Amino acid sequence: MFQRIRRLWPAKLQNRIFLSFLLVIFFPFSILQIHNYNQIETIIGAKISEQNITQLSQMKFQLEEIRRTALNSVLQMERDTSIRELMGQAHHSQGAESTHMVEEKLDAMKSTFLPNSVFIQYTLLQRDSEVFTSLPHAENNEGPLHAQLAGELTAKLPNGSQLLKWEYEQAHNGLQQEPESKNVLSLYSLSQSAGGEWLRTRASIDIDGWLRNSANSIQIKQNYYVLDQQGAIISQSNPGYVMNPLIKSKILNQAKVSPNAYIIDEFGTFVYNAIYIPSTSSYLVSQFPLDFFFGDIKALKERVFSTYLLFIAFFIGISFLTLSTLTRPLRLLEAKMKEAAKKRMNIKLSEEPHRGEILSFVRAFNGMVDDVTGLIGQLKLEERQKESIRFQMLLNQMNPHFLLNTINTIKWNASNSGDDTTAEMCKSLAKLLESSLNTDKDLVFLHEELKLLHSYVYIQSFRYDHRFEVQYEVQTGLDFALVPKLSLQPLVENAIQHGLVFRKQGGIIKVKVACEDRFLMLDVQDNGVGMQNQQPDVHRVRKGIGLSNLRERLSLLYKQDGKLELMPQEEGMHVRITIPLLLSNPYQLEQNDD
Repeated sequence: MFQRIRRLWPAKLQNRIFLSFLLVIFFPFSILQIHNYNQIETIIGAKISEQNITQLSQMKFQLEEIRRTALNSVLQMERDTSIRELMGQAHHSQGAESTHMVEEKLDAMKSTFLPNSVFIQYTLLQRDSEVFTSLPHAENNEGPLHAQLAGELTAKLPNGSQLLKWEYEQAHNGLQQEPESKNVLSLYSLSQSAGGEWLRTRASIDIDGWLRNSANSIQIKQNYYVLDQQGAIISQSNPGYVMNPLIKSKILNQAKVSPNAYIIDEFGTFVYNAIYIPSTSSYLVSQFPLDFFFGDIKALKERVFSTYLLFIAFFIGISFLTLSTLTRPLRLLEAKMKEAAKKRMNIKLSEEPHRGEILSFVRAFNGMVDDVTGLIGQLKLEERQKESIRFQMLLNQMNPHFLLNTINTIKWNASNSGDDTTAEMCKSLAKLLESSLNTDKDLVFLHEELKLLHSYVYIQSFRYDHRFEVQYEVQTGLDFALVPKLSLQPLVENAIQHGLVFRKQGGIIKVKVACEDRFLMLDVQDNGVGMQNQQPDVHRVRKGIGLSNLRERLSLLYKQDGKLELMPQEEGMHVRITIPLLLSNPYQLEQNDD
């Protein structure tokens, strides 16, 4: 998975940085903007709903106050004997003046309960035919309106029925110029006097008038509904509005469960809130027009989204231009480096148009070019010097090869003449010379190094008339230990020339090879004159060219692990070489070949 993503990741720095901007900044910001974009309706709806719930609560409280006013006024009329007396006088006199006095009494009672009684009209029915009402009408007790009212109260309150009840209904307003009916909430009351006469009372609350007045008193204009239990519209403040039946069903279901809930229609046009009125088993519903106050919500969301897309396009353009400006020096550097590779670093960047960090970067590149050019020149010089040294080495090998061929000729001549001693010396000398000419190997087996040492000792014993002997002590199992070539010969040569040369006889050189832990120790001891008995005119220096050469070779081969130690003794000198123990199996290659 990681490898697949890595293959899809852009190769160019500019594209990688730009993609990082998109992933780290653009995409999270886009998700946040989309979330906010989707929350526009929710936020606006929640704010409006909060305000609508407050207004509906106030309207509910006001309606409850009007209902209490209607109930109290009806109870007071039933207890007021003066009203019954006036109604009795009107019955006996059959005159308009007595009827007018009863209606003035009703108007006076309305004035007592102002301002809640403004929307209340009272109607009294006595003896199933005598009607007194606060509705404006002709000053008589016989018109068609009175007959209609008498019939309605008799039908609603038959003798022996429920004493008090509330009911939504339609009633005539009583004005001749406005004969149409209106929606009212009526309180019906049935009472009986001491004389056994039934008095039917109705207090009608003008729901249409109250709802319009409440809607007009609110600063933000909207439509209000009064709905019954089944969702039928009892009254509405603005008849020009229509409520979707599905919305109506949803908002009524939520009104009892969650009074603060709201619904926005599918077109984003209205916000609906509802509150339940248990006392009348009805609902107050508000219909807030979003498009009137905020314009079309969809258009608003489209403008927000369009603005966001323009911002994103601007952001992408600015980011791309910024990244191009930042990476232009890198692209220039890449081109110059390719050109420098073709021209062998013989090129530099111009410092003129650059500033700040880019200028420092250009100067660093030019400095690097100077350093690389200098190193290349130095390497070329060293290469020429190596070639010169190699040529001299090849030239110098011509004379040793001539000497080796000459020694072999002398060896065969001596052998043919029967001089075996001279032939053996020539053989030993040829081995030493051949080993020195072989420059392919730096390390040899210990047993090969000891053979070379035997050849050298054989020659030196004849030179010094056998005045010394060499004793060997080699630990078992070290024959194939790897040691530097010609490492023992300089030590023995140093012991002979600077120690045993002053002894006439009895000279001894001990060569000891042993291992300890992971190190191999080569010891050479002699019983020569020693440093303390050295004669001043001899200028004896134990560390000759051979020892310094050997020390340098040990340092090159083993670094800090290779040591050459000189340990003076009372008689002679003790020299020790300490190197890492390296064992080689000479038969492993043959076994693998088989």
